[in-house]
Amino acid sequence: MNTKNLKIDLESLKDIFGTEKDVIFALEINKGWIKSALSKRQKEKYEIIDISAERVDPESESSTAEAIKKLITPHRSNRFTLLVSLPRHSVTLRYQKLPSTDPNEIEKMVRLQAVKQIPYPQDELVISYKILKKENDGYSKVMLVVLNKDMLNKYLAPLKINGLEPEFIALSSEAIGEYSVITKAVAAGPTDDVSVLLDIDLFFTELQIHHDGSLIFSRSLGHGLQSIEDKAKIRDWIDEIKLSLNTYEHEEDPKDISEVIVTGGAGKDESDIKEILEKELKLPVKVVPQLVNIKISANAKAKFENSGHPLSFSSVLALASDYKKLQINLLPASIQSIQKKKTKYRNLAKIAILSGCLLLVIVGLFFKKLHDKEVYLKILKQKLQVIAPEADNLDKKSKMSRMVVQKLKAEGSCLDIIREVYAVTPSNIYLTQVIFDRGKGVTLKGSSPGMAQVFGYISTLEKSKYFKDVQLRYASKRKTKNSDLTDFEVYSPLESF
Repeated sequence: MNTKNLKIDLESLKDIFGTEKDVIFALEINKGWIKSALSKRQKEKYEIIDISAERVDPESESSTAEAIKKLITPHRSNRFTLLVSLPRHSVTLRYQKLPSTDPNEIEKMVRLQAVKQIPYPQDELVISYKILKKENDGYSKVMLVVLNKDMLNKYLAPLKINGLEPEFIALSSEAIGEYSVITKAVAAGPTDDVSVLLDIDLFFTELQIHHDGSLIFSRSLGHGLQSIEDKAKIRDWIDEIKLSLNTYEHEEDPKDISEVIVTGGAGKDESDIKEILEKELKLPVKVVPQLVNIKISANAKAKFENSGHPLSFSSVLALASDYKKLQINLLPASIQSIQKKKTKYRNLAKIAILSGCLLLVIVGLFFKKLHDKEVYLKILKQKLQVIAPEADNLDKKSKMSRMVVQKLKAEGSCLDIIREVYAVTPSNIYLTQVIFDRGKGVTLKGSSPGMAQVFGYISTLEKSKYFKDVQLRYASKRKTKNSDLTDFEVYSPLESF
């Protein structure tokens, strides 16, 4: 047997059976710096084995690509999961209160809201969201993240130059929030305390507010450690913090702030920053060292402490430690779909290989019981000759049955559709037109008191055996003498019947 070919086969099997890679490589590109954290699985947890940073020309794609190559080359021999953190200031982030608690309805509302935030067609946007809280009044608080695909492609271009594709793109805000829980900077569970988290990077500061173990407010401030160390600019940093806290206080039902927690690259100026913030904000302040409660090897910790980088590694440390708790994934939906297909094919390949192995064992045992191989083959041939005509006949009948069933399913009449529309339409929906176009689909036009009722009606229609893949073609509000109404048009393809 050719050993070279054997090696290739073994590598192929490793790709199939390696559902979860043992190494995670987390990267963040942020205004002239590339930060990375490398971790390796130790039993059930990941241990940080390297933390690095490279300075680059922010305007040079080739410079960034070369720095990524330098960071990743020593680890090319490892099969790793590549994760990317996208800085908060690179996206549009909004907190929305939506009139539904149903996940499907929320997703549809989120996509409508996304277009309002960035005036681009939906297919040119990357949209992700996280449901923060479901209220008793039927509303949900949602963190909506929107990003133009061209901007994302520009951000990922240096990775593609190196032949790298991320498997997950996190938002730095959510990653920093998870980092604050890992390091125990903020409480992970229910609590009455409301904490302000200031994660200080060289040029930016991420301001977050946490309550009950959840991120409820965030802002990216355009000043970081560089401004803090400049006496002429530190006032601007303080003013931005106060402005953000003032914005939070004007939110619906704000909670009183209990403390300020400082993380990131502020360790060397800990006492100065603590004193300044306590004086300006009139709140207790604690500074949390970057590596506290982080599972990290002794070599990686020593290297990091000797480097003296004035940077925040919070987001990449969170990704390398426990990224699976993150819900916001800014990887384009098309790529996520490809990844899901790869996972599906890998699982099918596993099943096929394991089934094949099991079949070989069974056949081997069966053959062992036979004293005469020729007799066994002859018996099989005889049985096949008997079964073959019957099998052909059954196959023909099966095909005929499927054709009959398909024909019956396609016979839905116009009266059936109208009867079903009458049965499922609630009293608060007023239909003005029902257009039945055989060969194409059914269009329903009408009005309702609001968008929530429209989405509810779509959900009701999709539960019917006649209406599947119902699409909202348009919805617009108008005022009448006594109330506001929302006119709408929904459409269901005919092949769904």
